[in-house]
Parts: sequence; C-alpha cells; structure tokens
Amino acid sequence: MTGYGPDVVIVDSGLAAGSAGLRDRLRRRLTNHGLQVQAMPLRADQRIQSLPGLTGARALVVLDVEPDADDIDALPELEVVAGVTDGTGLAIADQLAAREILFIDGSRGYTQSRVELAVGLTIAGMRRITMWHSAMLVGLAKWPNPSSHIVDSSRHLSGTVCGKNVAVVGLDPFGTAVARAYAELGATLYAVDCVADDSVFGQIGAQRISVEELTDRADIIVLAGGPGAPTLTAEIVDRIRYGAQVVTVAGVQRIDMPALRRRACDGSLAWVTDSYDHVPVAAEDPILWQPQVVHVPGIGGHTVEAADAVADILADNISMVLSGEMPDPWDLLPHPLAGADCTLGSVAEGAQR
Repeated sequence: MTGYGPDVVIVDSGLAAGSAGLRDRLRRRLTNHGLQVQAMPLRADQRIQSLPGLTGARALVVLDVEPDADDIDALPELEVVAGVTDGTGLAIADQLAAREILFIDGSRGYTQSRVELAVGLTIAGMRRITMWHSAMLVGLAKWPNPSSHIVDSSRHLSGTVCGKNVAVVGLDPFGTAVARAYAELGATLYAVDCVADDSVFGQIGAQRISVEELTDRADIIVLAGGPGAPTLTAEIVDRIRYGAQVVTVAGVQRIDMPALRRRACDGSLAWVTDSYDHVPVAAEDPILWQPQVVHVPGIGGHTVEAADAVADILADNISMVLSGEMPDPWDLLPHPLAGADCTLGSVAEGAQR
C-alpha cells in the first residue's frame, strides 16, 4: 500500500458483457499478491481524474475506458497502466513513455480461445460446413451420399488440414500456439518472422521462409503478429496462389485489406475471419455473400476462459512491476523489439539465417 490510498485502481465502463467477471477475478488476483485494490465504475459523463481517492495509486487498470492526458497527470505516483487493447495501445502512449510509465496489455490471454477459433474456421471453410448447414435447413441436402461422392470444392482449398502447407505470419504467442495446433492436425509448418531466432522455429517445428516463398508454398496463411511479423502488401496478396485460404482471427493490420477483400470477392482466395478493417460489418458488405468466405463477428477472445487468462496476466504483470521487476515482454506495449525492420529485404535475409 502507498499509505494514502489503494495500490491499484480498476476503472471499468461496465458496458462490456463479461467485464464484471474479469474485474472481479483481477481484483482477487491482485489482492492475493498483497496489493490494496479499489474497483470503480465510470459513468459516461465522468472522467477518471474526478474519481475519489486516486492520488496515491501506483497502478491504473482501464477496462473499456480510454484515459486522457489529464487523467494521467492527476496520478503522480503512477508506475504502470494496464488494459486490454488487442495490441493497439492507448492514445496517450507518448505521455506514458515520457513519464516512464509502463503499459501492460492483457490481450495475450485471448491466445487459446483464438487458436481454437482459427482452426475451427479453417475446417469450416475447407469442409464448407456453413453451406451444408444452410442446405439442411432448407431441405436441399441430398441423402444418402454415394461412397464415391466427393464433396470438396473444385475451386478452393478443401479436404483435410493434414498434409496441407500452413504458413504463420508472425511468431507472437498466438502465432506459435496456432502453429502447434495446425501441426497437431498433420500440417506442414512454415513461418515468416524477421526477429525470432532459429530456436523458436525449431520449438514449433516450422521452416523459416521469406514472404516471397510464402506466396508460392502456402495452402493456408494464418495472420498473427509480434515485432517480427511483416506486412503483406497488396503486391504480396496478389501473388498468393489461387484458391488458398487466408485466416484472420488476429493480425488484420498486417495485411492489405482492400487487396484481400478484392481477391475474396473475385473468388480467387478463400478467407475465414473474425477480424475486419471496419466494424460493424454492413449487412450489404459483399464479403458476406461469398461462398468461400466464413465470417464471425469478433468473438475470438470472448470466452470465460479468455477473460480469466486476461485477468491473470494483468495481475501477475502489475505485481511484478510494483515489486520492481520487469513484466513479461510479450505483454508490454510497445514491445521491446518494436520498430524492427521487417521489409521484404530484411525478411528474406532472416529466411537465410
């Protein structure tokens, strides 16, 4: 304790479904670390700085709340801010950096939930599960199927994950975990990352390749993230082999979305996604009507298990910072290696290491 207020203040808008569970678990975990915690709701017409008893707080957790510069100025003892921003950080990042206040992002807690969704979407797309489901609803499914009948698509990636070439772009925690999940199903793994060392590739059984090789080899391309993840430009997207599947449950900022949309709409790529360039997706959006596109509305990290994991990650990192230790680098924003050169040339050089 600081002696004149809580160590940690949790500010919650109360608008997000499940936020109460996350907040309550976070408070319990922080208390178990020996910290004094105060949780406060923030009305739409309030500002954080107007809440009582914050002056001595050393840590501020914001859940669906965006602090401004004045809020931070009102907390002279602040050492760490934490929240869940899915890797985007806060608008006041420069001010936090100027005061050497760390920012912890708990989004790593979404990893397992998103991994399972990514694999599920891949299989749904390859086996055309949504189409068959709809056909059964309206009585168009034909029974029985002859033993020789093949129901795969003749234009897009079909069949089983086993034996397919899967390329993961970026070996952040989601990237490494999702790579292992596809490997468990028998896929051959490739990965593109310009800062991960060879041991990381070895641990997941992936071959390091360049972006240029990705476009020729990959049947399935999974967008992940991390400081070593390159951006797939429009030129790269245009070179991805016809009929391949692109998976975006994370990492949409790592791909040229207009180019991906164009290829999905002209039918030359399959796309399975939980992430979008603009939300909400309009009912008239053409991607909703493409038979080789499977889409769900941003549900990847929204499970009870993910919320629990987020709370644990935030609590453990906050405790480390307030004890004078460094937090997990994967939970720091910006990442310690942010700013790495991941242009095509640097990625190609990494592939030769």
